[in-house]
Amino acid sequence: MTVMFDLIIAIEIGMILAMVLFVKRMIESTDFQLITHQYFEEQADESFGEDMPTVMNKNTVVYEITGPLFFGVAQAFLDVLNELHTDTKTLILKLTHVPHMDATAYQSLVSIKKKM
Repeated sequence: MTVMFDLIIAIEIGMILAMVLFVKRMIESTDFQLITHQYFEEQADESFGEDMPTVMNKNTVVYEITGPLFFGVAQAFLDVLNELHTDTKTLILKLTHVPHMDATAYQSLVSIKKKM
């Protein structure tokens, strides 16, 4: 870019490309997984302890989120949760493996709380 354009323009284009690639990488590294009854039967999950069998029923949905929650992931997060059935009365979000969360993801959690 510096050969064809000015150095300032080349730096700006490089910064924009770096930002786009960063958001793409963050979206790819975040995973939303629906946890089912079978999950708790197959492997012991110590984060919920012995109370999990009493919490899990047909009106309860548990999602485990792994990876950072940034502005690029917030909409995908809302899309996943919009697929919840109308008979869902309890939503449990397991955020044990979420190292970072920005304000947009926090606002998504607040809107989910208001919806539920």
